[in-house]
Amino acid sequence: YEDLGVDSLSVKINRLESKLVAAPSPVKNLVYTGQEQDLVVAGRVEHGKILYKLGKNGQYMNVLPAATDAGEYTVYYQVKGDENYYGIGEKSFTVEIKKAPAKLLVAPTPNKELYDPDREMQLVWEGKAENGTLLYKVGVNGTYSSELPTVRKSGEYKVFYKVKGNKNYSDVEEAYVIVRFNEYKSALARTRLPAEQYKMARDFDLKGRKLQGKPTARGAYCGRMKLAE
Repeated sequence: YEDLGVDSLSVKINRLESKLVAAPSPVKNLVYTGQEQDLVVAGRVEHGKILYKLGKNGQYMNVLPAATDAGEYTVYYQVKGDENYYGIGEKSFTVEIKKAPAKLLVAPTPNKELYDPDREMQLVWEGKAENGTLLYKVGVNGTYSSELPTVRKSGEYKVFYKVKGNKNYSDVEEAYVIVRFNEYKSALARTRLPAEQYKMARDFDLKGRKLQGKPTARGAYCGRMKLAE
């Protein structure tokens, strides 16, 4: 018999695909707490390992992504296979941590002092806010500022106020108070008596001095002495 030698036969066993039993999903209804929070509900896979990264430039890890600050985050994930199973390509979704509400602890209140035209009048007494800045403006077309508003003219004013939040706290809605300043009257004008009443009071002025001259219709006396010196 002739020797035919030895033939070889190669067989290739192809890898199977990993099976994603449950895809990762975003955690819902997240609100800022000041603490780090998980962003992802973990997925499940057969014959592989799910890896995650936070942001396009993040690094894939076998750890659920987490964040602290309010904002919108993009989470990427993929399935890493092995020598017997193919992995599954990259996918992504977004997760939001909403801002917590700021608080208005004490609302501004109207200034009820008597109006004085000789100085700037503060319209409201300062309020107090938590996790935000209290802002004020006078009238619909005013400009909001953290400074307490003042005026130099009597009248009625509508003072708007709101709490401005920050990156982790939302604003408190606008509200307003009405402030009314009446025309100023001096202490003398408020206490001055008519002329006839001065006469009944024996013609003495407010400082107990004898008045001279004749009374006028408005209660002021002509002469060398005046009501106030």
